[in-house]
Amino acid sequence: MFEPIGDDEVTEFAQQRGAQRMAECVRYPELFDVSAMPGEHGTALIIGAAAKRLPDAVLASLGGAEPDETELADEYGFGIGRMAALLMGRCGWDVVGTYASSAGPARQLELALRGGLGRAESRMLPLDVTDVASVGEFANRLMDTHPRVRAIVYAPSAQVRKDRLDEVALDDMEYCMRGNYYALAELMRVVAPRALEGRAETGGPALKVVYIGSISGAGTPSPGRAAYCASKAAGMEYVTNLSAEYAPDIMAFSYNVSIADTAATVNVREKYAPIMRAESHYRAMVPSYEVARGLVSVLQGPAIYHGAGIDATAGWRRQAL
Repeated sequence: MFEPIGDDEVTEFAQQRGAQRMAECVRYPELFDVSAMPGEHGTALIIGAAAKRLPDAVLASLGGAEPDETELADEYGFGIGRMAALLMGRCGWDVVGTYASSAGPARQLELALRGGLGRAESRMLPLDVTDVASVGEFANRLMDTHPRVRAIVYAPSAQVRKDRLDEVALDDMEYCMRGNYYALAELMRVVAPRALEGRAETGGPALKVVYIGSISGAGTPSPGRAAYCASKAAGMEYVTNLSAEYAPDIMAFSYNVSIADTAATVNVREKYAPIMRAESHYRAMVPSYEVARGLVSVLQGPAIYHGAGIDATAGWRRQAL
């Protein structure tokens, strides 16, 4: 875990970035081509917000990329979770992000949220999702310090990708999948009941849960099923089996994406739902910031989605749970 960031350091960071106006994402102006949304939306918990520093081989493969992009990879890490954290902060959310081992990128992300975006209550905290008991303890502490959790993005980096199946031992793969499944269930078991206590102030769903899963082709446990089981454990029934019906208090979505080798883009496969951007097609490459933008649109968009069609606001095809 990195040393706590003091207020003086946050202020200094804000002053340094003031001329650039928008923290590190000044390098991605397309993320902020609309006005910031006013108002306070509560807290968004993003599991896996800080990606690990990319391996040297991956950095080398980015030789054709813009220098700033390679610099970002070195300094901050890549990842949909990181982009989503910055967008959520831009839109008026406080963000609590987690990291497993990448303390450096996590520290920079917290500075960007607090100093660059002015989200003073945002924090980056260590969490090992493979230690299910610690997930429950983490969730309880989180709800004590940030009781207004209204959105959860579960995007752990410990995913098994289809192109790596021949490199991963079966025991490791099963361990990884079970860890993600039970960690999400434990997180929901703790957070959901307490989020429901504050649903009257939301004017909509008390909690939105999004799972970013990787396409493995090896039967990765359905994130929808994990959320469904978690709701049962918490005594709730907010999703009916394989239907598109949702109770108004809690909504759950799952998106399957396969991270490309460069870790800067997302490989969208049409035979899997959902599809990011309606015009995408098999093996189309979509930048991670586009995925993050669609994700944030879902979290801030309409409360009800019908069927498995394209939602006009988010431009995503939702997977019925």
